[in-house]
Amino acid sequence: MLSFAGYEILEEIHESHHTIVCRGRKEGQIQTEIIKFLKTEYPTPTELAKFRHQYEIVKPLDIPGIVKPLHLENWGRGLVLTMEDAGPLSAEQLLSTQTINLETFFKIAISISHGLSKCSTDEL
Repeated sequence: MLSFAGYEILEEIHESHHTIVCRGRKEGQIQTEIIKFLKTEYPTPTELAKFRHQYEIVKPLDIPGIVKPLHLENWGRGLVLTMEDAGPLSAEQLLSTQTINLETFFKIAISISHGLSKCSTDEL
């Protein structure tokens, strides 16, 4: 399991080719946060720039359904992005554990559409 100074890592949520996403909390805090690590021990300047760019684009947004980034911090030779924790399950986890009815599906789809529309309106 990864470690990040000042945080207790509770679980790994997702792993991709470039990143690892975990749920954790600051030491002494109750509220959990999502912590996104660059996976490579020696990230390239391009990888670091993309990670910073992701943070800078989303940071000023105040759109319901878009997870808010909290901090971008150095971690070894890479970076760590901390974000608010929107809930105990990702959409992938939720859908793998249960089926949803059409009404719930459409509510989720409409919510996602509104968020994407707002991003488009803001020319992101």
